[in-house]
Amino acid sequence: MNTIQIKTLEWLSLISIIITVILGSIGYCAFLGDHIIRAAMIGIVILFILMMVVLRTQSRIVLSLYGLINAFIIVRFGFIDGFWNHVFKFFLFKLHNGMLPPMLAPLFSNPLIGSAGTEMIWGLTFVASLLATYFAILIIQSRHKKGENDDLL
Repeated sequence: MNTIQIKTLEWLSLISIIITVILGSIGYCAFLGDHIIRAAMIGIVILFILMMVVLRTQSRIVLSLYGLINAFIIVRFGFIDGFWNHVFKFFLFKLHNGMLPPMLAPLFSNPLIGSAGTEMIWGLTFVASLLATYFAILIIQSRHKKGENDDLL
């Protein structure tokens, strides 16, 4: 891949992780209040600054830090909250005729199903985290092929 394609992947990674953060913070507003939006905005600014440093300097250390933050967001918002606590739980709920089996209820942080809006937000958060994962994998592969991260991988 050439440099332009790698930079495009890096921008797509940033956009998809920002969407994941925004959707996750909207999902958390119901439980934690609207101050979570301010925390999300700070996180978005940090991600943006890190990506700007990566684009200007091609720093592997900063890219690794950006990747670690992405991994945390993807796992926490996308897979744990989005997939496990909402998408999968909703699937089980519908599979068992509107009742979550009592033996499965302890597997989830909240055994109740939320409103349609809440479930849709968390479902979209999961989808956005899948996109962020996809672009992160493409960045790693393209940089590895280019020979930039041989000592990190």
